[in-house]
Amino acid sequence: MTATAIEFDRVAYVQPSGVPVLEALTLDIRRGEVIALVGRSGAGKTTVLRLINRLALPQQGRVLVGGRDTTEWDPIALRRSIGYVIQDVGLFPHMTVAANIGVVPRLERWEPARIQARVAELLDLVGLTAEHGERWPSELSGGQRQRVGVARALAADPSVLLMDEPFGALDPVTRAELQGQFRSVQQRVGKTVVIVTHDMLEALALADRVAVLDQGALIACEPPETIVESTNPDVRRLLDAVLPHIRRSH
Repeated sequence: MTATAIEFDRVAYVQPSGVPVLEALTLDIRRGEVIALVGRSGAGKTTVLRLINRLALPQQGRVLVGGRDTTEWDPIALRRSIGYVIQDVGLFPHMTVAANIGVVPRLERWEPARIQARVAELLDLVGLTAEHGERWPSELSGGQRQRVGVARALAADPSVLLMDEPFGALDPVTRAELQGQFRSVQQRVGKTVVIVTHDMLEALALADRVAVLDQGALIACEPPETIVESTNPDVRRLLDAVLPHIRRSH
């Protein structure tokens, strides 16, 4: 089994309107790695996620997931093998929390007893109780709904987890709490995770590597401690603009 979970091989992507988004993107994401994509709006971060789960296809180059080109995957099978967490969560309001978590296992035709056990396991994993599972999404706080979103994304034990601004709509205290919860969950499940975030502190706190995109190009992909010390002028401009108090120590 290859150590690479996701590979971008000289990928170019142009919007249907003709606007170029990515140009010759080459990036290897290792199994069990958390990688954060940062950059200005329009840099191509969310497009990277869309290419991974085949909501978009590159005009040039290849995107490989699990060693297979996404064009060789059945789109539904690919998407069911990937968990997806978004800022607005997207829980089904007419389903209980437990039913929301069990959506993909039901689609995969798991036995009811197996689904029930998995839901209970995941509620505990994200710091919720069985009582929460009986509630409707509208009865939960924003932070609790986001926890349910993470549990639902993990329900069918996907190999890859994509997170698009997962904590962006939360207040700072709740956001910090969920970031800590995420680190705890990741230590236990060890998924390959790709996070899109505009919050540089979040990227530095959660990621094994921070990938900096600028005008569709990958200009840096390094561990947080290396990114913070970067002398690359484009990386420094991004750091200084987003988080002015980050400075090199020398």
